[in-house]
Amino acid sequence: MPQIQPADYKARRRAILIISVAAVVGCLSIVAFEAYQPDLETWLWEEPERVREKLNWIPMVFAVLSIPALVAALHIWRIGQSIINARRFPPPGMPVAVDSPIITGKKAVYRGWFFRFFSLFLFLSAVAVPVVFWWFLHSFFGDI
Repeated sequence: MPQIQPADYKARRRAILIISVAAVVGCLSIVAFEAYQPDLETWLWEEPERVREKLNWIPMVFAVLSIPALVAALHIWRIGQSIINARRFPPPGMPVAVDSPIITGKKAVYRGWFFRFFSLFLFLSAVAVPVVFWWFLHSFFGDI
């Protein structure tokens, strides 16, 4: 019978709070964008000679919006590294939200490598989004 790491109820409450706040912020962002979309379109196209200058802000905005994904990628990388070093999942000292079986040995190391590959994928995706938008704007509107 595998060992079980007991749940940390403070960690569970913290996770629920973080997810709730993120959901509320996401909903408010969508509502704000929909409410201000006509104003943004008016601002963008009111001075046609300055459209290219204003479009330069779009990749920068996407770069700023990628920061949470970059932070998450770093955090996941560190968790994966601690799993590999400890040869144990969940790593020692890491609180869990539900009672979790402890995985050790080769299976834990594979899980740690999965965390690291996922982290790398997330990092590359977060970097690619602003680059792709810059490329799209550059190819669609010329030299901006």
